[in-house]
Amino acid sequence: MRAAGLRGPADGSVALHVGVLGPLDVQVDGRPVRVATGRLQALLAVLAMSAGRAVPPDRLASAVWGEEQPDHARRSVQLYVTRLRRALGAGAIRTRPDGYLLAADQVDALRFQRLLDDASAAADDRAERAGLAAALELWRGTPFDGVRAAWLERVEGPRLLDRYLAAVERRIDLDLAAGAEGEVVGQLRELTARHPLRERFWEQLMLALYRSGRQADALETYRRLYRVLADELGVAPGAAGRELHRRILAGDPALRGPATPRGVVPRQLPPAILGFSGRAGSLAGLDAVAGRADEAAATAVISGGGGVGKTTLAVQWAHRAAERFPDGQLYVDLCGFGPSRRALRPVEAVRGFLEALGTPRPRSPPTCRRRSACTAA
Repeated sequence: MRAAGLRGPADGSVALHVGVLGPLDVQVDGRPVRVATGRLQALLAVLAMSAGRAVPPDRLASAVWGEEQPDHARRSVQLYVTRLRRALGAGAIRTRPDGYLLAADQVDALRFQRLLDDASAAADDRAERAGLAAALELWRGTPFDGVRAAWLERVEGPRLLDRYLAAVERRIDLDLAAGAEGEVVGQLRELTARHPLRERFWEQLMLALYRSGRQADALETYRRLYRVLADELGVAPGAAGRELHRRILAGDPALRGPATPRGVVPRQLPPAILGFSGRAGSLAGLDAVAGRADEAAATAVISGGGGVGKTTLAVQWAHRAAERFPDGQLYVDLCGFGPSRRALRPVEAVRGFLEALGTPRPRSPPTCRRRSACTAA
């Protein structure tokens, strides 16, 4: 999904898209534009985060240079704005009496925040989850990745990341409330590894494991949380985590939550790539293979050298075709592409599929062959 943009009036203005939820991504009329230097990138990112509002030159200088402002900061800002206009189009940045303005609705971060606000006001859980999913799909990585500006690094970046993580927590809460604990275990393991000091992810993982019939694993997860907090901060888990541990230890039946709905629908695809373009022939080929799936089992193999975009192509097509497969989508990263990442064993990969399909571990067959038979069934 691309960030939404506004086409300017018939005066030479352009459709400008600025993505900051990851490495800086700039598109003019659908074409990528490279903003080369660090100062230009920083100036554009600062303007983007205030899109729709004029930013005074002094504030721009402070945000871009911090305490290392040049002697003629206002003049430097004017020169950089001129260079940006050459790269983006004359109508991209507008001069106002009180500063410079980038038109609203052209920035993925602003769309992200608006979608989150809409989701929080949704009429029901299903609508809220759909809104959260749309917002989270915009996320491509660390905000402002590669852009050097103190204000972005210290203020805006952490604020956006906190909103993102809170949205992920809320979406997982909704999944758990719907009885879809089998779908979130794998994601929660990754989240606790990436954000080990965010206790809520550990608590959600404990609950998901317990509801999947894995009480021992849930208790071990608490022990890991305890060690992480003790080693990093010298503190114990908070009251919510301690209470959840007590109830899991006691086998509290009230924690079981809603019965897992019949026909759990796994949604394991990673987010689609923002601004994906090209590969029309390959996408059409995958469409053709999938079109034969009603007649017989269909398998497509995407081959090529490392880094050519095989996974990106597969994930992009899977998102496009998701509605054709209402029973869900399974995805696994087999790893093994570097010395630091052990290749996933087949039995582990299939076990992840079974958990996503709602099969608790005690009911999961012990061998890879028998587990594969279960997924086929």
